Amino acid sequence: MMKRLLLSLGVVLGLLLTACAPDPAARTDRETTEVTEATDPEATEPEATDPAETGTATEVPAATEETPVTDTETQDATPTDDAGDLADLAMVLPGTIQDADYNAVAHEALQTIAEERGIETAFSESVAVVDAERVAREYIDSGFGIVAFHGGQYLTIGLELAEEFPDTQFIVESSGELDSQPENVWNIGRLFYPGYYVLGVLAAEATTTGTVAFLGGIDIPDYKAGANAMFEGARSVDPEVELLFTFTGDQNDAVAGRQAAEALINQGADVLVLGVNNAIYGVAEAATSAADPVLVTSLYTDKRSLAEELFLTSMIFDFTGTYLEVLDEIAAGTTTGYIEMRPGSGVTLSEVYNVSDEVRSEVESAFAAVAEGTVEIEPQADEVTVP
Repeated sequence: MMKRLLLSLGVVLGLLLTACAPDPAARTDRETTEVTEATDPEATEPEATDPAETGTATEVPAATEETPVTDTETQDATPTDDAGDLADLAMVLPGTIQDADYNAVAHEALQTIAEERGIETAFSESVAVVDAERVAREYIDSGFGIVAFHGGQYLTIGLELAEEFPDTQFIVESSGELDSQPENVWNIGRLFYPGYYVLGVLAAEATTTGTVAFLGGIDIPDYKAGANAMFEGARSVDPEVELLFTFTGDQNDAVAGRQAAEALINQGADVLVLGVNNAIYGVAEAATSAADPVLVTSLYTDKRSLAEELFLTSMIFDFTGTYLEVLDEIAAGTTTGYIEMRPGSGVTLSEVYNVSDEVRSEVESAFAAVAEGTVEIEPQADEVTVP
């Protein structure tokens, strides 16, 4: 309760400062409310680029300077034996928890943590990178002993704050193991590319035109490696399958997503493997409007409801289980480490829809082979290359 009181006082002070500031648009309002029940864009995205340029990755535009509204919620919990000496946890989120995607699954993780580990949790949503340090400092000043940054765009900030606050525990997310990290940092490595290999297998099995495509948002290393792994998986099934790709420059722009999907469909692609978040809404519109069936995949959550007859599967990331495992390590006294999310460890596929039982079985076998290490995929994250 004391933390919520301090946060509320911070909000009042912030509002007073905002009222006196010459440029109120540059500040961030925060609203403190009580969470009573459980209710995911991955980053504050730059402006989308021309999606019609398929086959070549686009340059990443400069990040927006607009500061979004930041909402903050806290949840009290009754301490349990499982909590041990575990401190209360606050999480910084890049988007809204209502997105049914990357941020929503993080919020679900927080709800479970509060219930199962008996600690107080809090979060701030829609936090731009330029505001993340300030928000984290407010939580530290309010007494939260663990600060988690849900998004690779916050990695540098988390590592720098960890050096400054050695008595605070930090959790960061990245694309893999770091060369070095402070003794009070846990790193969650989110490996997309092994799962995309399996989606490539599925795409090659499901296509009827012989052309499949990767449609991404920002051409960051995660998705470049994902596209290359998808191509490798597709060619393992059909060495002659035609491969296309494009990056719109934005994870959540539905208009850009639809335009990019239409451009790929016009080139013959009838399976679209996605590396976007809420831009899938535009992609689904393009798929359902196409003259012939166009199948799609998704990330983080099962989005079959967007196009039930055209949806293949989703790569699901279990942040709840991963965060619980990290917190148990921290409670046991291990304050630094690395945990990997990949097929077989925090990453699964949803049910595979709209394919034959034979194809479904082949996809499940491919997933198991990747999870067990029978099939090994080397990440290629510098640029997308059609083999």
